[in-house]
Amino acid sequence: MLKITVEEKPETTRIKVEGRLAGPYVQELDRTWRSILPALSTKTLSVDLSGMTGVDEAGKQLLAEIYGASHAQFIARSVLTEFYAEQARERSRKSSTQGGKTCEPRTLVN
Repeated sequence: MLKITVEEKPETTRIKVEGRLAGPYVQELDRTWRSILPALSTKTLSVDLSGMTGVDEAGKQLLAEIYGASHAQFIARSVLTEFYAEQARERSRKSSTQGGKTCEPRTLVN
């Protein structure tokens, strides 16, 4: 089970992901992410992973794509969620390095 919550503020958009990001839930997060993408030209994106309990390969790839496209700030509150954030940044770096770009890591740990 996965719960996705989007919080809109004037300068930021926050996507909160709770549960296991796997299977059909990856597609749901992808739809959610793509629906807010047009508004991000003027906003900062943060992705709150603190409630995530697991992720499959497709979920890892999606988090990397989100990071690569938006330089999202990941919010992590445990070793596990920080690991998910770092995996996403690393995957994004590997793909962007092939394209000549680099990504700066940003994580909030509370």
